[in-house]
Amino acid sequence: MDRRFDNYVGFDFSQMERLKTRDQDEEEFREDLLESVKAGEITPDDAEERAFDRGLDSLATPSWSGPSVLDLRAWSIEMTAAWLVWRSKRAVQRFYNPYRTLCFEWELVNNGGTKGYQPMSLGPASLADVRAKASSSKTRLSFNDAVRNLWDRVQGGVVIGSALSVKGDEFKTISAAESATLKLHINDEGQACLVDAFRNDVVRYHTVTFSAAEIVAVWASDDADRPLELEEGNVADAAELQVEQEAPQQPRQVAREAAPQPRGRRAAFPWDTIIRAEALRMLDYHGDFNPADDPAWRPARLIDHLLEFCGTTWEGLEPSRAAMTKYVRQYHEEFRQLRAGI
Repeated sequence: MDRRFDNYVGFDFSQMERLKTRDQDEEEFREDLLESVKAGEITPDDAEERAFDRGLDSLATPSWSGPSVLDLRAWSIEMTAAWLVWRSKRAVQRFYNPYRTLCFEWELVNNGGTKGYQPMSLGPASLADVRAKASSSKTRLSFNDAVRNLWDRVQGGVVIGSALSVKGDEFKTISAAESATLKLHINDEGQACLVDAFRNDVVRYHTVTFSAAEIVAVWASDDADRPLELEEGNVADAAELQVEQEAPQQPRQVAREAAPQPRGRRAAFPWDTIIRAEALRMLDYHGDFNPADDPAWRPARLIDHLLEFCGTTWEGLEPSRAAMTKYVRQYHEEFRQLRAGI
């Protein structure tokens, strides 16, 4: 494996803009939704669902139009930590700065007694951003354990990173031997640097990066398309109650296994296997959403079908419509990429 990836700059999203729809009515519809959210007439979640029902992309997050993050040669330390924490391509995307800075989040504001929302652009990622997100979502590994495991692998020679030297501002590969003289330090702003372990924590390197291939090889994932949030926006609902990812022909056994669990929690449905396969099957059968070809084939119809599919497969167990809407957006994006050969 080529361990030198110092000169890699990644896919350049700097020229990527939010693509306007060819349909002026749909563009006006999108702008009206944004204004309604700003005025507090509807919530951001309501706007997202209405936009998706119309067949539009997310208001806050542009479609990913570059290569898969797994195909990038190098990841920043923020992207690397995101992979360890969530094992999700979409998590890594969220902390890839050229893409991240095109996204925004809604912030609740009070304008003269009237509550509304203000779009706040996401700034460059820091480890503090990864830590904050990890504290409010379902994770594979805690943030602290992820950082600790990463540096242990570096010092063990399993993973080799690169960083910019403070003196010459040149990229240098950090060997296992040199890493023994360094400590990974996260400052108050959440920025990562490598400091001298024996000289009063003098900073020696910054802008730490790792080989994406090495990171994925060491910390593999069997569901790399899993989204960053599990769903619902409520970690308490992220089910400890796990529906087994078995074939649909055994729904009764799955339902019986789920039934004895504590009440009041939603099942963690097999989004990345059974439900995904059904969604892609329907999209392959009907094609992409195009009102000109089939006015009845809309995102809402696919959502309804998948909710009914879940209820039938797992004897009445269904996810919320909000959760299904989030995943249908994911399936639709994947379908488009498959059609485009990305």
